[in-house]
Amino acid sequence: MHLKCNNLRCRSTIQKYILITPCSHVYCETCSPKIENMQICVACKTMVRKDELLVRELTKPPSIVGYPPDDVLECARDAISFWMYQAQQQEYIMKTMLEKAHSDAYKAVQHLKTCKLSAAIEKENMKSCIKKLENSLKREKENVYDLNMMLREKTDEYKKLLVRKERKTINRGSYESTYEE
Repeated sequence: MHLKCNNLRCRSTIQKYILITPCSHVYCETCSPKIENMQICVACKTMVRKDELLVRELTKPPSIVGYPPDDVLECARDAISFWMYQAQQQEYIMKTMLEKAHSDAYKAVQHLKTCKLSAAIEKENMKSCIKKLENSLKREKENVYDLNMMLREKTDEYKKLLVRKERKTINRGSYESTYEE
């Protein structure tokens, strides 16, 4: 397991330098200056002084040669305790992220259901509107057909009247021409 920066906005893997707070939170090289300047551990919001912060280089393992076994065991116990705490932090963060992901997924599903319902209602409204427009179009076609039939009848009637008028004019003209002779 690699250490990860305890700044939730960063969470980068710590490669070379590490800043350790008295509350056992760790920060990467990028976040360390911010923690030192703010003097607040962003993971737990604890006030920290600059002299309490430990900066360590991870590339060099500490030499414990020559120390009494009790001191070596104490260091090992502290180191294991520190790593266990970091593992717990990682587990907590993962659980939190999982809960957030579940919550976001639930919200997305609810939103999708709402959108689906809204779309179904809109579809039904559109079907109803289309049906009304089709009925209106049918009525208009029938009306146009009726008007065309009326126009034909009137046109035929008009033509008959014109023919009658011409006949009368011709008959009158032939009557007058015979009368004048």
